Amino acid sequence: MIGLYRDKLERIGIDKLLLSGIKIETDKKSLFTEGQGWVEEKFEIKEELFSIEKTIKLYESGEVRER
Repeated sequence: MIGLYRDKLERIGIDKLLLSGIKIETDKKSLFTEGQGWVEEKFEIKEELFSIEKTIKLYESGEVRER
């Protein structure tokens, strides 16, 4: 009976993968949002099989956070 479902047991699903040090070149525009004490730049590519999102947030203190 387990043999019938073996192909489903051996699959791997990846929900989120973090890549660093990769340069992406595209003609898509970034979205800028400004809040109280910070400015955020968000870049997003959505395709049928994957999506790529990068967010950089700059605070008045000079702190920078990237996701």
